[in-house]
Amino acid sequence: MIKRIILCFILLFIYPATRSIALERAYNPWPPDGSTGVSIYTDFAWDHDGENSSLYLGTNPENLQRLLYRSTATRFDLYNSLRLNQRYYWRVDVHNGN
Repeated sequence: MIKRIILCFILLFIYPATRSIALERAYNPWPPDGSTGVSIYTDFAWDHDGENSSLYLGTNPENLQRLLYRSTATRFDLYNSLRLNQRYYWRVDVHNGN
């Protein structure tokens, strides 16, 4: 039986606080914003129309850790890294240019 995360995943699309240009937004997130009952063995996935993107994840929306930086990947595998009964927040920053 696959273990499930009881609390929510909250997807935050926030522009970065850096000087890089981030005009595009990510879309089609997986798991979707507000999802509950998501497997702890899930992948994170998104689409965007920018040049690359950065992925952030954490249990506090004010203190997310960067997992990818300016990557062309639109999927990230967190297999066996998530905990049961924990709320996670994630954000994707989309970059164009420098």
